[in-house]
Amino acid sequence: MRTLQKMKKQLNILVTILVTVLFLTSCGIKQADPRWIKGIDKEFVSYVSVFEAMYKKSIGDISIGFEKLESSTVGRCTIWSSGYRQIRIDPDYWHSASEEKRIGLIFHELGHCVLNRTHTSKTFYYSGLSINGYVPASLMHPNNFYSTFFSELESYYFYELFNPAASAPSVNLKEVKTNCVEHL
Repeated sequence: MRTLQKMKKQLNILVTILVTVLFLTSCGIKQADPRWIKGIDKEFVSYVSVFEAMYKKSIGDISIGFEKLESSTVGRCTIWSSGYRQIRIDPDYWHSASEEKRIGLIFHELGHCVLNRTHTSKTFYYSGLSINGYVPASLMHPNNFYSTFFSELESYYFYELFNPAASAPSVNLKEVKTNCVEHL
């Protein structure tokens, strides 16, 4: 009887070891690359170079290319659990967008894919040359707002992108609001 119990115990230990080894080695298997866009489309290379110069690091192996997107979506960063990252830009939007809107869109999507930033709906009151009113406090605002006042606040927006705790320009700050956006 003891021999049978001893054999069962040894078999249980062996099975446990085998399952553990299989589990641990299966985690080491590299997932196939799920991205259908490979590399960075030449249209985006100069924007990525500017981002990398500001970031002082490479964006790594992130694919960026054109793809027709649904409804009003103009850009999308996809991050897989395996770590692969891809940015898709709607070609119709891109080809009709101003330079400010292109910069804003690419930096916004790189904010998601490289800096792991999420959306923020914060706004602040700005009194400047081209606008007096509430403006988005970040390039990570969910609405594509990059318009006439973008160039006026460009330095602030770039600084805030890489430094999310940054305050809005204090000389123009009257009140910070969250989840209240004026559509400009």
